[in-house]
Amino acid sequence: MCVGRGRGRPSYPERRVEAGSDRAGFFREVLRAAADVVQELRATVRSADEPATPEYEQRPVPAKPARSAASLDDLDRLCREVGLQTHVTDVLELARPSLRLTLSARPRGELGGSRLGGAPDLTPGFEWPTWQGEDLIFLGQIRLEDVAAVDPHGPLPSHGLLLFFYDTVRQPSGSEPADRGSCRVVLYAGDPSRLEPAPERDWFIEWPLELSLELTLPSSSSFAVEQLDLDSSEYAAWEELRKRLAHLQGVELEEFAPERYALHRLLGYPEEVLGRMELDCQLASQGTDPSDTAEKLAEGASEWRLLLQLSTDDDVGFYWGDGLGRLYIWLRERDLLEQETAEAWAILQ
Repeated sequence: MCVGRGRGRPSYPERRVEAGSDRAGFFREVLRAAADVVQELRATVRSADEPATPEYEQRPVPAKPARSAASLDDLDRLCREVGLQTHVTDVLELARPSLRLTLSARPRGELGGSRLGGAPDLTPGFEWPTWQGEDLIFLGQIRLEDVAAVDPHGPLPSHGLLLFFYDTVRQPSGSEPADRGSCRVVLYAGDPSRLEPAPERDWFIEWPLELSLELTLPSSSSFAVEQLDLDSSEYAAWEELRKRLAHLQGVELEEFAPERYALHRLLGYPEEVLGRMELDCQLASQGTDPSDTAEKLAEGASEWRLLLQLSTDDDVGFYWGDGLGRLYIWLRERDLLEQETAEAWAILQ
């Protein structure tokens, strides 16, 4: 069941989770039950001429880089154009910069460059991360100088290297406490001249990356927007706002496109297969206490931030779940700001 260069597309056994199998599952359903009303409401406000959700039988196509990032002034103007003038403050507070990670055909650069796949650049004596007795697989690395050059005011340090590892063979979903440790994020902030390539560690096809900045908003069905208590017309306006924001930046929202995208990103908001991943992270990573209320769980869930999104991508050899899914790596906001990656959590959808 290995994936990667020359191994072909794998097939994985279906993962089944029994309802009520643990307390975390119970609390997850309690908090999500109220949100189901929002989902139904959103469905009723879709206009008749809006494209129906396509059946993604074809493979995802490469996503384009953002042409230029919108400003907060641009977002303020768009809010008023779509009728969300009373929620301008909410919109501006929720907006997050994101970096699209686009595959580049240029040759591999110097040590420590940004790339997906290939072999990592490591320091001598690096202890390879493992989980349940097996080596984790290297997914890619991001040179933080590249990030700072595009987004100098972002939450990540301005120098160093972020390396990402995950159990791509078993592909745990991240929905259970037992999945802890199935992904690792390593931050190297030392001298780049000490790095050297790790031989025989290339599991996926190597692709250098180009980074482009994009201002993102969560979808109307997301955990963040559910907290705003919008009415039906405002939910429709929110989706129109996201559509116009994407167009302004030279990109297209996947839900309005005829195909699915192989879209990789750092920070910002995810293209969700299923919503409310923040709640999944909170419940699976922390477990629950019998005294926890829905409000307390929601407060803890709101602390989680997307760090990395990796889509199924034929060019790299990424096949998540049934081969059309995505892998998301999350961190709590305080860990992100404190540059502490040990508690990173992976969700597979």
